[in-house]
Amino acid sequence: MSKPAPKSAPVALLSTPKVYLYILLAVLQNFLAGGLFFGWASLSSTLFTSSDGCGMTPSQVSTIFSGGSFVNFMSPLLLGVLLDTSGPRITSFMSLFIVSAGLVAFSLSTSFVGYLVSTMLISFGGPGVQNSLIHLGNVRPDQRSLLTSFITGAFSLSFAVFAGFEKVWEKGYNYETIFGVYGLLIFATSLVSLVVWPDTSYDSKGRLAKPAPKPEKSKDPTENTPLTGKSAQIKHYTNPRRSPSPPPSALRGVGQNHSFQPSHAPLNSYLRPNPKGVMSTHPSFVLSTVAYATGQLNNLNVKDQPFSYQVRSLSYLRIVLFFGLLSYVANFGVGSVGLMLSDFKAEHLNTLTTEFSVISALGVLGMPVCGWLLDKHGEAFTAVVTSCLGIGYCVLFLNEMFITSFWFYSMFRSFLFCYFFANLPVVMGFKYFGILAGIAFAVSGVVQLSIKFVVEWGQGDCHEKSTEDCDQGRWGTVLLIQAIACALAAMLPVWEKLEQKKKAKELEGVFGTPKTLRRDFHRLSPTREREEEEDEDILGF
Repeated sequence: MSKPAPKSAPVALLSTPKVYLYILLAVLQNFLAGGLFFGWASLSSTLFTSSDGCGMTPSQVSTIFSGGSFVNFMSPLLLGVLLDTSGPRITSFMSLFIVSAGLVAFSLSTSFVGYLVSTMLISFGGPGVQNSLIHLGNVRPDQRSLLTSFITGAFSLSFAVFAGFEKVWEKGYNYETIFGVYGLLIFATSLVSLVVWPDTSYDSKGRLAKPAPKPEKSKDPTENTPLTGKSAQIKHYTNPRRSPSPPPSALRGVGQNHSFQPSHAPLNSYLRPNPKGVMSTHPSFVLSTVAYATGQLNNLNVKDQPFSYQVRSLSYLRIVLFFGLLSYVANFGVGSVGLMLSDFKAEHLNTLTTEFSVISALGVLGMPVCGWLLDKHGEAFTAVVTSCLGIGYCVLFLNEMFITSFWFYSMFRSFLFCYFFANLPVVMGFKYFGILAGIAFAVSGVVQLSIKFVVEWGQGDCHEKSTEDCDQGRWGTVLLIQAIACALAAMLPVWEKLEQKKKAKELEGVFGTPKTLRRDFHRLSPTREREEEEDEDILGF
């Protein structure tokens, strides 16, 4: 009788002081640079347009915001590839360096083109700062959503930085000095990233992924089994003399040696043995192994599918549509709030735009609530709450309850990004987190190029002349359409949840109970050392 295989060693988590240090530094970096661009409203009607400041026209300010918003949402696609290939340390450094270069360039600019290019650099680097820090939420797996909410919450806090710029400028300092000094501060934090952050990401179990070994060539003709031939696939997993080869990487974090080949066998591409040659378990691993070995590739979990399958899946499409609709509403508010308030004939315009930025930054107060909702009630419920906050913002602003609408906007925006970054890996996994997030942002960024044209269509002329007969524009129609868009978006995550439940029932009908699945899994891999199984339902998503 063979001896039972020893259990895997417990995961060595970071010490509590180091966890505090990492999260504090992550929050600081994201606060200083992550969402800097979205404090735009504080300066759009003061420093940017004043003759003592940049001296731009309102049209130029609107054009720069549209361009900056486009670049900001496109950048995760490029920086996501950098994150997937080079890891968080290099990505964090490069992102902070780009922001610092934009700030210094802005301080030296004297023309519209200079301001445009400088602003694009600032907006381009911001998302990379946040994306390179997201994995740190995994340093405490039992508090993942809460820690992630603190990191993403700092993004909202950074909206207040430009409001601080305005206050310093009003005290007599020129904008060249303000932007230049702050740029040097950001550069200093980029050097800290090179020293502190790891080259690989923390995975969902709180482990730091090790650099992957190079793949070894094998003479086994079944080593690269194609996605055809049921008998060949079963032989590949049931041959007791075959030891697992050490492929390039494991599902241990974001990005080493990714394969984007659409025909790559999923288990060969993504489910890797650990350094002891043992296949590491993770959600749906048992299900995917049995499904692959029996030729039922359509039943593989989406997390275990090739990149080309993931990016074309309905699950990912629903994520992109939800994020695209709500992020458009959120960014439209930042870029047009000054004009809307002017056309609504709001009193104390400059004070209101500053309050908008400050209250937006205070959205961080809602981040722990968002994290708690995610942990307690799940992604679908949190998404519906997020959509309701967006609807509330539109309706309240339409009824000229400006301060209250600012608070709803603040919570709406904070919930949106917290939800997106928490939900994406839950549905799609961490393997291609960087590039999938990048594509979602890029799609949204392309759509946001229309902000300038919608603003021109919706605006009146009350921002130019304060008379009784001035035209207040079509802002009511614009806000109503945005509220409807938020309501429609709320249906998408609910749809995803229903599809997951439906799929789980179908899988149980095909493979049987979780106990039956585990039995089949062990029969298909009799020579493998068995790791301690997770409590998570195998058929769950």
